[in-house]
Amino acid sequence: MLALALLTACLAGADVSDNLSSNQSGVAPAGCPVGQAPGLNLSMPQDQEARAEATCLRIVQPGEIVGQVKAGYPVNYDRVYIAGDLDLSNLEKPVSEPIAITNSTVNGTISLAGSIFQEPVDLRGNIFAGRADLAAANFIGDCRFSSSRFMKVADFKLAKFAEIASFRNVNFSEVVDFSYAQFGKLATFEGASFWGDVSYLSAQFRGDTSFESAHFIKFVDFEFAQFAQLLSFWKAVFSSETSFANAQISGTSNFMNTRFEGNVTFMGARFGADVTFSRAQFDQAAIFGLANFNGFSDFSRVTFRGAAIFAVTKFADNARFVDSRFDQDLIMESARIYSLELGNATYGQESLLSLKGADFTRLIARWDTIKDHMVFDGAAYLALVKNYKNLEWMDDANECYYQYRKIAQSVKPWGFEKTVDIVSWVSCGYGVKPSFTILWSLFFIFLFGIWFWKGNGIRKFGEDDLQKIKAAESMSASQMAALHQAAAQGQTAGPKTASLIDSMYFSAMNFTAQAPANIYPVGHYRHLGMIEGMLGWFFLGLFVVVLSGTLIGVV
Repeated sequence: MLALALLTACLAGADVSDNLSSNQSGVAPAGCPVGQAPGLNLSMPQDQEARAEATCLRIVQPGEIVGQVKAGYPVNYDRVYIAGDLDLSNLEKPVSEPIAITNSTVNGTISLAGSIFQEPVDLRGNIFAGRADLAAANFIGDCRFSSSRFMKVADFKLAKFAEIASFRNVNFSEVVDFSYAQFGKLATFEGASFWGDVSYLSAQFRGDTSFESAHFIKFVDFEFAQFAQLLSFWKAVFSSETSFANAQISGTSNFMNTRFEGNVTFMGARFGADVTFSRAQFDQAAIFGLANFNGFSDFSRVTFRGAAIFAVTKFADNARFVDSRFDQDLIMESARIYSLELGNATYGQESLLSLKGADFTRLIARWDTIKDHMVFDGAAYLALVKNYKNLEWMDDANECYYQYRKIAQSVKPWGFEKTVDIVSWVSCGYGVKPSFTILWSLFFIFLFGIWFWKGNGIRKFGEDDLQKIKAAESMSASQMAALHQAAAQGQTAGPKTASLIDSMYFSAMNFTAQAPANIYPVGHYRHLGMIEGMLGWFFLGLFVVVLSGTLIGVV
């Protein structure tokens, strides 16, 4: 074990930039196979290699460092091997001189718990082989752990960082606890790797905060965390469950290209300024229920492989989901939305969009793209109709209203109301389909025309007969008697049976206006002609009402 630790110290003596080189090869910490997450390939050399390199670092006893600190001297060590536990916890007086231990190995625990450090603390490029206890430590100056490696549990609970806190490219092999920690200025965890559970419960970040390209392998807890300034998780990877529940993010936040491989919840989170999740990927459920977005929220080109839940969420500004993909359900029930853009969004075959109880001022999404995924809710459908009218998308408004009425009619029990709905549907498409009325009119004209022709129920006068009839209006009684006698003897042509074309002509004229004078029905076909005329007036009136309503956008 001693040889192994010595070689580990020797490796720490290399340049900081080489400590986490992307070309470094090796194995991951216990329980984490190589390849499980990028960048986590800490070398663990064999005993024979340790024996070969055991003399490359100067060995320093922990007591030497403790003595310098208590005596008020500055501490400055580089590329040393600290052989044992380094205990600087609960010091009686604040440490008034800077501490710098870089590119070294602490072969034991390190404890700074409860102590106050008034000057900068530089612990970059180190390997901490044992537990790191910095609970309630107070760093008034800058504190830097960049490129260090924590092999055991790291406890920063209640720690305070008044100035810059740098954990860039740090490798945490086991559990890390930053719960209730306070960061006064810049806090950077860029490129950090977290192999164990991580807790930032109720942590306070008063300055800019960066977790860009960080990797979280296990559970991550940011519940009730507070971020006062700029926050960036650009290209971060969360491989397990993640919680930002009730977090308060007051400044602009950046989650671009972030990947959430496990379930993630932002339930109750508050975003005080603009936030972007553009090009992020959610492999499991993404829960934003009860979240509050006070600024512009950008979810463009986001991939939701699991359910996207925005129930009871409030969007006070524009919410942009343009070009996003929803493989499963998009739930926005009871959400309060100022403006929602779903342009070019795509949906899975079985995915559903629920706007039940949602209150939105403007929703930009073509009806054709969402109609097959909408969960039926009468109020939501009617709100969409109103929304489309406000956008002057009249075709979308009419199609949305038509589907609303059709679904509502299908779930009604049989009775008078449902019968009226069915008549309204087939006759005029619930008032938004003038083509239905035109088709029915053509159908009745053709039907009655065939009926008149097949039943031989139409008679037609020739032109000579019409002239005689007109002349008869001025004839005397004796002349009329002579005309009737001639007709009885067959000396005049009289009315003839109408052809198919004549029957269709009579049916069309009788349906749309007034029957022609030289064609008339006989027998019981006179009653059919009357019925056709009544239907004609009904459908013509209905057509005028529906067409005018469609043209001026009144459903």
